[in-house]
Amino acid sequence: MNGQLVETQMSENDWGPSSQRMLHEGTQEHSSPELRYESSVFEDLEKQMAEQEAEFSATLENLKRQFIFTNIAPIEAFLRTHRALVYVLLEGVPYLKDCFGTETPLALEIMSDEGPSRSIYALALWRGERKESRAALHRFDEIWWMNNLKKAGGRIVFDYELL
Repeated sequence: MNGQLVETQMSENDWGPSSQRMLHEGTQEHSSPELRYESSVFEDLEKQMAEQEAEFSATLENLKRQFIFTNIAPIEAFLRTHRALVYVLLEGVPYLKDCFGTETPLALEIMSDEGPSRSIYALALWRGERKESRAALHRFDEIWWMNNLKKAGGRIVFDYELL
C-alpha cells in the first residue's frame, strides 16, 4: 500500500472501513517507552565516552612523564587523532631505555611540513658517539621494533638525535 489511503483503492476487493491513517502511524503512538530506552542508550554512550576520554587523558599524561614533548599542541593533536599510537609508544619505552640507557632522555617531535603530519618521531637524545647511537638503534630495532612495526601503521619513526 505504500502510503496510499484505503479509500483510493480501485479493485473490487472489500477492504473494510477506511482508517484515514498511514500504516506507520499506528506503530508510532506507543513509542514513548522506546524513546526513553533510546535516551538511556545515548546517556550510557555519553558516559562511556567520558570514561574513555578520562582514561586516554591519564595515559597521555603517563606518556608525558616518559617523553619530552617538543611542541605540545601539535603532538597532542596528532596523538588524539591516532590514539593507538600512545600505547605503542608507552610499550616501546622500556626497550628504548634498555638499548640507549636509562639516563638517555626521550623526546617526541612532529615534523611539520606542508599539510597535516603523517608521523611522529620518538627520539633518543644521545650524548655519545654516532657509532654507539646507531648500534643502540639497531639493537632496539632487532629486540622490539621490527616485531611491533605493524601496530603503528607507519606513523611512528624511532630514531636518535645527537646532542
